[in-house]
Amino acid sequence: MTEATENTAVSRQRIPLVDALRGVAIVAMVVYHTCWDLYYTGIINTNVIEDPAWLTFQRSIVVLFLLLVGAGLVLGHGAGIRWPAFWRRFRIVAGAALLTTVGTAIVFPDYFVYFGILHAIALFSLMGLWFLDKPPALVGLVAALSIFPTMVWQHPVMASKALSWIGFWPYPPETTDIVPVFPWFGVVLLGILGTRLLRASLVWDWVARQRLAGPVGVSLRFLGRWSLLIYLLHQPVIFGLVNWIATMLQPQVL
Repeated sequence: MTEATENTAVSRQRIPLVDALRGVAIVAMVVYHTCWDLYYTGIINTNVIEDPAWLTFQRSIVVLFLLLVGAGLVLGHGAGIRWPAFWRRFRIVAGAALLTTVGTAIVFPDYFVYFGILHAIALFSLMGLWFLDKPPALVGLVAALSIFPTMVWQHPVMASKALSWIGFWPYPPETTDIVPVFPWFGVVLLGILGTRLLRASLVWDWVARQRLAGPVGVSLRFLGRWSLLIYLLHQPVIFGLVNWIATMLQPQVL
């Protein structure tokens, strides 16, 4: 396949609704991280790290991102894995994950990110390829086996840095962001399964026809297409701004 033909194939696979949902996810993540920074610097008292409502909000964002990872694998590679395109994006995401680790190690050395959302997306994308052409029942079974065991068994040893990326810990390890294989890879599989079933149904024609041409739709689609860049840039910018504000307000904060 020539590069021009490959690019044409890619463009045909872009679904505006998927881009818009990814835009919703990145906006929600910016909101969460902004509030996290405000709490961390003492500007607000709401504990966004432990408050149940904020925990639910944060986990909902991760769920949406990972469902979209599964959807993206089906849309991009469901008719056959395009290895050059896959490895190109894999290198970008893995490189971004490495930058996140280095950056957080500098700012939060005791709580740096060693297996956060970008690390998970890189690994889960690679793992998910195997399931693109497998029977739906098998995909659903593995998804269930990835998600439900973590609800009934945990062990403190799994909270160590060496093992926490696997999952099964009863309390969060010392890091500002972690998305372990169990249960979260199961969510990617649900995204793969749901997208495959949706594409085989009559509903897919309606999904594919949605252009989302209004101002909100266009904005969300734009943010969704640039979600990785926004993810990398938003936290250093926001944390720097919030930290500066906290320094100005320090007497009031104290």
